[in-house]
Amino acid sequence: MIRKSNLADLKKIKELDELYLDHHLDLSYYQKELENEYLLYLVYEQDKEIIGFFEGSLIDDTLEIYNIVITKEYQRSGKGTEFFKYLINNYPNIKKMILEVRADNLKAINFYKKNDFKQLNIRPSYYPDGMDGLLYVKEIER
Repeated sequence: MIRKSNLADLKKIKELDELYLDHHLDLSYYQKELENEYLLYLVYEQDKEIIGFFEGSLIDDTLEIYNIVITKEYQRSGKGTEFFKYLINNYPNIKKMILEVRADNLKAINFYKKNDFKQLNIRPSYYPDGMDGLLYVKEIER
């Protein structure tokens, strides 16, 4: 089940963030994020356990995707795609989804392409290690 996240979810979101994205942020950071009216945090809960989360911002009709994390046990099972379906079905004002991904993150790139995202542009040497960032977009037809 996908649902909006709440304060009780923050410890698990932080844990997944550190494990899969190598982010090391204080819990207070996540608390402030939840209070931001433009940010959207969702969790994927299965058998009363959080197995993934989505983080993005929704401004007007554009959803910018920051992170999608699914635990290793559930990757390649359609759970990430279910976040997109949930967003499209529950936020009818979304007309476009955009994101940026490291050019060497082939697993993520293939996932986005499978979900009909198209490469829009390249941000050369975007990351501190010199890796390019790739911009992707998905137009939502209603």
